[in-house]
Amino acid sequence: MKKALLLTVLLGIGLSFVTHGRNINRTTWFATGQSASRIVSAPNFNDAGFLSRPNDGLFFNHPGNVASDGTRLLLADKNNNRVLFWNSIPTGNTPPDLVLGQTDPTTNNPGTGLAEMNWPVGVAVGGGKVVVADSFNDRLLVWNSLPTRSGQPADYEIRTNLQWPWAVWTDGTKLIAASTGNGKVYLWNSFPTGDQSPPSLTLTGRNQSGQSMFGTPRTIGTDGKTYLVIGDHNSRVTADVGSFFWKSFPTQNDQPFDFSFHPPGVDQHQVMWGGVLTPEGKFVAQGGALYIWNSLPAENRNPDLIISGSKAGDGCGVTLAGSKVLISLANDNKIVGYSTAPASSSSRPDLVLGSPDLNTNTLDSKSIITNGVPSTDGTSLFVTSDFDRRLYVWRTIPGQNGQAPDFTTTLIEAPWDNALHNGKLAAVGRRVLMVWKRLPTDGTSLTPASVQLSAATELLGIALDGRYLYVSDRNNKVFVWNAADLETLLTNPALPPLLTLTTQQPARLASDGKYLVVVSQQLATVSLYKIESLSATATPVKVFSRQGAADFSLNLPQDALLADNQFFISDTVNSRVLAWQNVEQAISGNPPDAILGQTNAQSRQAGIGRNRLFWPGGLAYDGSRLWVGEYKFSSRMLAFRNRSVIGR
Repeated sequence: MKKALLLTVLLGIGLSFVTHGRNINRTTWFATGQSASRIVSAPNFNDAGFLSRPNDGLFFNHPGNVASDGTRLLLADKNNNRVLFWNSIPTGNTPPDLVLGQTDPTTNNPGTGLAEMNWPVGVAVGGGKVVVADSFNDRLLVWNSLPTRSGQPADYEIRTNLQWPWAVWTDGTKLIAASTGNGKVYLWNSFPTGDQSPPSLTLTGRNQSGQSMFGTPRTIGTDGKTYLVIGDHNSRVTADVGSFFWKSFPTQNDQPFDFSFHPPGVDQHQVMWGGVLTPEGKFVAQGGALYIWNSLPAENRNPDLIISGSKAGDGCGVTLAGSKVLISLANDNKIVGYSTAPASSSSRPDLVLGSPDLNTNTLDSKSIITNGVPSTDGTSLFVTSDFDRRLYVWRTIPGQNGQAPDFTTTLIEAPWDNALHNGKLAAVGRRVLMVWKRLPTDGTSLTPASVQLSAATELLGIALDGRYLYVSDRNNKVFVWNAADLETLLTNPALPPLLTLTTQQPARLASDGKYLVVVSQQLATVSLYKIESLSATATPVKVFSRQGAADFSLNLPQDALLADNQFFISDTVNSRVLAWQNVEQAISGNPPDAILGQTNAQSRQAGIGRNRLFWPGGLAYDGSRLWVGEYKFSSRMLAFRNRSVIGR
């Protein structure tokens, strides 16, 4: 059964169970707001780690924007809830002079005070002022003079109308903020003194027809005088990422943009970050590659130079320090720099900060997993990652925080889901089914057999139980084969399924042999089907959705899990896991018995504290702990202990 060891034997009347050799007393179990007991894919709880020596502050975690006033350098180290501050531009791996958002370069817990941050993406410095876009706190933090010590609180915050701000820019007089959550950009022509200072102008990406075309604006590029460019992750012009360009700095409320364009280059689905004008008049931005125009871009004009090879990612940034061009690379986990704007496609950075060299990605070398989806048989832990396109293997359940996997292998295709049952591990990528005929715990069987299934269009989910193999397809289908046909499909991909269940936008799947769980992230639903009556036209016996009870409505759920008759839903964007001791109680409409990641049913705030979750995704149960892999904006893999299990 999917992602769990299901060896529970009923001994009494619902009070005492045996699970993998450990006693369960249902009077305790999981509790709302409990702390996690184990963490991997992170140095430790409340620990930012280090690059070369303790407290060096140089192990970033998906850094965000970078900023300079020509003398100093600031980096929003977003997953570590801090801003790193150098008093002079470093020439190598020099530790920062101070840290904002934390009292020292070691800790990384989030907070809401003026000296704390929760996932800061943007930072700006100019005119002696420092401003931080403290994204998950929905505010800007303002220091009216340059900070001089670590942990120094901001002088004040700006919250007015801001929702999930990602980018900020200032020269000390003007201030610009991208309010990503409500699709607006706010401009102050004179620096605000707090919430009592409303913005001078608001932009919504208005076109010449008066329509607002911003979706989720995330980046700002400007000199504050002659141009403005806003990068948008969900532009309504392109129905994808796009950039909006004003050829002169806006002076009127909701002034229409002059033109927009889709980012050019290697990866056209990456936002174009920044947009700075060098002293010699070149325009530099980072997206799927480094883009350089010899002058300000004009409509439909491609870059004069494209330098590929860097892994950008959400929250990157570009800044100037005199003639130097400095770039933060979120997914490469470093800052790189050029002494002057590159002149050829073969140009290489001459500065690297946050890594021992240009070629090392410390997320890999420190075993940080992005979008980890766990599975376990109660003895070993297996984690797949679509982003990393890898399988990670712990031969035994991790016994120490920060423990690195024993083995790692790159897969033929990025796996979105996996399933483990009866010594068989399988995963699905978009086109292929991958099968490990025996569990890859000895380092010699890491490469799976793979096949492209004839019946499928795009694979999104997989589940296994003692009877069936289930595979979901983007074409509104769940295919069902006999479990014994798993290996047969490797040589006969045209083998027709026993039945095909039609259901809207299915993704990840789970099964305990009694119920099949179908998760639809896009519809925000989790549906349970009774397996004994499964058919092509079956209807679910229970659907959890965003239309559910107010305290338990779902927001883009990614996964669900049945284990030992327990039921869990990964309510991703609400940053919590809903947990029921008995799936029948969930089906009957009872509220969850516990909520992991939040302290009450009303809280939705994401965070990386020990009793918090930041966008939980994949789930697995090892017989005593629930493993939760976080998604996209955090990389942790957490284990919450079932307090009723005696043992491990």
